[in-house]
Amino acid sequence: MERSLNSTEPTSVHRIAASLGQPSDKCLRQDFPELCTEITQKIAKVKQDRLEKMRCVLQNALGEEPVPPLADLGRRLGYPHTAVLWRHHPDLCCRLRVRSRVAVATHRTDLERTATAALEEVPVPSLRVLCRRLDITARYMGVHFPALARRIVEGHRRSVSAEAAKRRAPLLRRIPDIAAELHRQGVYPSVERILERLPERSRRDWKTISFTVREAHKALGIRR
Repeated sequence: MERSLNSTEPTSVHRIAASLGQPSDKCLRQDFPELCTEITQKIAKVKQDRLEKMRCVLQNALGEEPVPPLADLGRRLGYPHTAVLWRHHPDLCCRLRVRSRVAVATHRTDLERTATAALEEVPVPSLRVLCRRLDITARYMGVHFPALARRIVEGHRRSVSAEAAKRRAPLLRRIPDIAAELHRQGVYPSVERILERLPERSRRDWKTISFTVREAHKALGIRR
């Protein structure tokens, strides 16, 4: 009982009696009335201090930006669930929940505004890059802004296509000149021979190059 009284988390007289194999705490209260009273008072004070700390944490959280979720505040205080917070301070919990919902709505509005502005960028960023910039996941974007996510994906696709076409344009303009030069030399301007005179990285666009070579053949009157 003295150890309990000196502890920061005192054990109740009832639990002490049970640990000693007593059917009730009646004997302890008869034999050690003062100790029992002091333990009971200390337990009440510890509980009051805990509730006051809880109140202070919840009250201070109202001034945080953004307002933390109740679950996070519960974990700060050592509680796995928020039920104990609601039981002792329902008014503060209600105010925090309202503030939190407003903060979430405001945050989503800001995210949507920023993501919509990205559609005006040149090139339009990919959905993955944009989500990394906004510190959200693609799944979050798809759940909360599905239409906007589709616009960003489509905008990025168009940007990539336009950029690829821009890079190919000078290349494709060279093909007729190369074909004409080979033809003048009496060499058949095949796709393979023309590719030898093009930058290596351009050889991946085989279909476009083949089509352009065929068009050059037609212009030169070359039959296969």
